[in-house]
Amino acid sequence: IQNDGWYTMILSGRTMSGLSNVMDLNMDGYVFSDGGGILLEGKEMILHAIPSRTIHSLIHDVTEIYHGSIMLSSAYESYGSIGQLAMMKEIAIEKHGVREEDVHAWLEANHFHPLSLWHKEDIIEIDVCFDTPEHMHEWEKYKSGEIDFVETNTSFGKEGIAAGEITLRGINKGTGIEECASLLNVDIGDTWTFGDSMNDLSAFKTAGHSIAMGNGDEKIREAADYVTDAIDRKGLLKAFHHFEII
Repeated sequence: IQNDGWYTMILSGRTMSGLSNVMDLNMDGYVFSDGGGILLEGKEMILHAIPSRTIHSLIHDVTEIYHGSIMLSSAYESYGSIGQLAMMKEIAIEKHGVREEDVHAWLEANHFHPLSLWHKEDIIEIDVCFDTPEHMHEWEKYKSGEIDFVETNTSFGKEGIAAGEITLRGINKGTGIEECASLLNVDIGDTWTFGDSMNDLSAFKTAGHSIAMGNGDEKIREAADYVTDAIDRKGLLKAFHHFEII
């Protein structure tokens, strides 16, 4: 695709450290943390930071009033409350096969730290989890107008949770596509995006062409221009062939 003159991007809710397993793909750029950060080859990294006062208020409201947990993410590091770090420990053991005695080292190696260690570092995306959907929806009614919230019902790959992702107001994967297109002098109508989760909806509304993975969320499949096969059934490749991109 690159040899034919296309720009290729990773469009993700993960931090840059969370994308370490795809860094060897030699992509032209990364829109990470749901549009909170942009890194294009040869250009300075763009970060859309959430104000510190808003973050401190979020930490109090989510953890103290609505009995939830929270994870703050900068470009490369993440800082979690007790509940969020406990979830990450479960994922380390159940999904990655990490031994109990090695979990702390695994968390550090993957840039997950206790919330108390965050001080002045710019935060561009926040994950929140609640013990019930009712608590989440109640919090959402009174959240700050400085932020946007997308409900995902998953957190770091763990399903069945009342959860969502927070970015600075007006910042999302869609604005990330717009910024990249502008920086690369590409017409927005000539952009193509692939997704499988509700945090991809803004990208689908923005890009010239939207393709949902066959294993994606039902609502995101309904919003797509085209639905390809599942990710583990060569869905990307099949879509490239369908649209004669390759």
